[in-house]
Amino acid sequence: MDKLVKQLLSGASLSVILTPDPDVQTDFPAMVETFDLRHIVLSGEKFIGKTGHTHAVHHEFKPYDLNFSTSYAYTNYANIVINSSYSDNTCRYYHTSRYLDVQFVALDDYESVWDSKADQDIKAAETAIQAGRKIKIGLLDSNDIWNFHPVHMPSFYSGKNFLELFTEQDAMPLFFREPESILNLEKTLVEKFQELEKKSQGQIDRVSLLTPQIDGPAFYSMYYTIRSDGTYLRGRIVNAQEEPETYQALRIYASK
Repeated sequence: MDKLVKQLLSGASLSVILTPDPDVQTDFPAMVETFDLRHIVLSGEKFIGKTGHTHAVHHEFKPYDLNFSTSYAYTNYANIVINSSYSDNTCRYYHTSRYLDVQFVALDDYESVWDSKADQDIKAAETAIQAGRKIKIGLLDSNDIWNFHPVHMPSFYSGKNFLELFTEQDAMPLFFREPESILNLEKTLVEKFQELEKKSQGQIDRVSLLTPQIDGPAFYSMYYTIRSDGTYLRGRIVNAQEEPETYQALRIYASK
């Protein structure tokens, strides 16, 4: 198993360290930037990590809007970056060659306090919650996809040996759960660049200059209500939830 994937399954947090190409990002001096990839979708050894829906920009040169926010996502198997906003129903992507370097870093900052495959007693999770430690989950769903998300409100029923966890409200483009779709985006981007490069007779000479939009993207809610009895709910919208589903495995991690 890939070392980074093994670390994620053990509870490690994920960051991406970026060195923008100053020849592309000309409005800033040479710099290094980093993002906390709070939401991770793992299929086999292919993962995509997304920031929280918290990045504010002057969108399309409009005045700053407090109600507008966006997020960025990076993957270990395709050379694209995806910028999306469920609040604005927008999604665009660009090639990672916009950066001189892209590195994923796993941080050894969480540990497992409950595993549905190994633990019957929730005492360690209860203790972590009572200590005020940060909590996150790794949930293996019926599609064999691991879903890692921060928990907004962890709770347990006193004396009932029962946990109920509520993840942070967020959403991602549905195709994040489909590695083949992401690989196809990269292929389409490269093909479009090659076509434009030929038509422009070399004036468009960098694939990193392209930022295609995805029209009407479907978004997938990451707001979960997860229970230690083997079931969970996933909210489509705040006040409506799907029927309870059964997870294959659940791991609860607490900050060290």
